Amino acid sequence: RAPGAWNAAGETHTAGGQRQRLRHLAMADALTELVAAADWAALARACEELEFEAAEGGAVPRYDLQMLAYLLLDDALGVKFLWSRMPAGLRENRAELAALRELAVHLQRRSYADFYAALAAHQWSGELAPLVAQLGDATRERTARLLARAYANISAADAASLLGLADGADAAVALLCDDAHRWTRAADGAAHHAASKRAAA
Repeated sequence: RAPGAWNAAGETHTAGGQRQRLRHLAMADALTELVAAADWAALARACEELEFEAAEGGAVPRYDLQMLAYLLLDDALGVKFLWSRMPAGLRENRAELAALRELAVHLQRRSYADFYAALAAHQWSGELAPLVAQLGDATRERTARLLARAYANISAADAASLLGLADGADAAVALLCDDAHRWTRAADGAAHHAASKRAAA
């Protein structure tokens, strides 16, 4: 080879690697901004792009953020499909990914008490912990809306279990009776929702 050929190739390789590192940094910054903006749909799309690029060897996927974005969008089925696409090694060796998948399974089954138990049982990483907390709050709000459609009356204990407030029955009824949900507290401490479909029936 000519004396300069190795250097030229080496410089080209180095430049390519540098461009890739810069792109990874830019993508990491973009993901951070989307998380800060709570733009879960855009976060899911960005993570999907990373997943596709990773399949071609050009990126490092963020399956954890992708799973959380789906869950925050109330798309537990998306988590199921993503889990099936993941490399087996990650499914077997990444406890946090398995914990997120467990949350999705409970949500699909509407096993809300199990969902909150699993959410509290795992020691989430510093990056994911705030997002998991938001997921708990969002799920609690969605569940409160579902309860209004499904129940005319609900006991404080049942409300606490379904809302992930097993040690706070009074807090569960108080949440349902706030201005946003407009249940009323019955004399026995239960909650009553006059506008529910069951009540109307």
